[in-house]
Amino acid sequence: MNRSVLPFTCGSLLAVLVSAQPLYLGSSHREGQAGLYVTHFDAQKGSLSQPRRLTGKQPFFFAITADGSHLYASGHQDAGETPSVLRSYAIEADGSVRLIDTLAFPGRIPLHLSLSPDERFALVANYLTPTVVSIPLRPHGKLGAVVAAVTLTGASIHPDRQDHAYPHSVNFSPDGRFAYVADRGTDRIGGYAFDPPSGTLQPLGRVMVTRPGAGPRHLSWHPDGTRAYVINEINGSLTPHLYDPATGHLTEGPSYPTVSNADPTLNLSAEVKVHPNGRFVYATNRGPNTIAVFEIADGTGLEFKQSISTGGDHPRYFVIDPSGQWLIVCNQHSNRVNVFALDPITGRLTATAQGLDFPHPTDLKFAP
Repeated sequence: MNRSVLPFTCGSLLAVLVSAQPLYLGSSHREGQAGLYVTHFDAQKGSLSQPRRLTGKQPFFFAITADGSHLYASGHQDAGETPSVLRSYAIEADGSVRLIDTLAFPGRIPLHLSLSPDERFALVANYLTPTVVSIPLRPHGKLGAVVAAVTLTGASIHPDRQDHAYPHSVNFSPDGRFAYVADRGTDRIGGYAFDPPSGTLQPLGRVMVTRPGAGPRHLSWHPDGTRAYVINEINGSLTPHLYDPATGHLTEGPSYPTVSNADPTLNLSAEVKVHPNGRFVYATNRGPNTIAVFEIADGTGLEFKQSISTGGDHPRYFVIDPSGQWLIVCNQHSNRVNVFALDPITGRLTATAQGLDFPHPTDLKFAP
């Protein structure tokens, strides 16, 4: 064997492995193609490989552990609307998944879930029930019985879309001491003290109410843990909230429109992400089918920088790749996943020809 070629060969192989990052995709397709898929993202070229279907069970939302060993997905037990289930999968060396456990619990449309920072519990938000449940995550992917459940009540000013509570997402504070439920139906962010040993939830004494008719949907934390940015689905705005780690309270800041006031298109804002460098915030808009880009100023200030078409219809979720140089968005109704080049200095996005055709893309996550 000629050992002189080994350093080049190993180095080339390492470059390929580093650049080919597993990206998991969820499909909500109703005609036999729903399920969980995996593709590989080439961070040097910005390209996606042909996706491989892993399971036919439709995930509403999913989360991957920090070490990339397990994936947890919310869904329904069968084609009906009840009960909700949480499924745990082992992620194998080849990127495939192996079902480990399934836990059924009362609920309808489990749209969102979050893992506690220590990954000992999962919180699942049931959009139509409307409830949030806490589920223990046992060793080796096993699931424990529900240890806590809270029911949200109330309504707000929109006659059709705020007739009752609609918990759209649930997120932990960076320190894991609190949990927050963005409730589109009541214009509230439900705040709960979270007990890490038991997984129980205790409502905070101070109610966090957003602007009437805002419709809070999702939130994303700044990397420094001092602020959360909330995307409001109904009025199409983005709102920073300052975090008080002593009380868990989120103080609402100024609200910023994510589309031009001159645009008559009905807007349903969807997702928000803070760039890993902490300098920019990105938000998707369904209807106008755009991504809005904001630069983060001091305190709760934001400066609008750009609005760019997603190149498809009904952009739901998106991710920023680990290098911070690419943004990948799911256009659910046009069956298309598109890749944008991201300038981490200016925050601006540039459309590329990269992407893939994919049936009803919804959620997507990079494996660590």
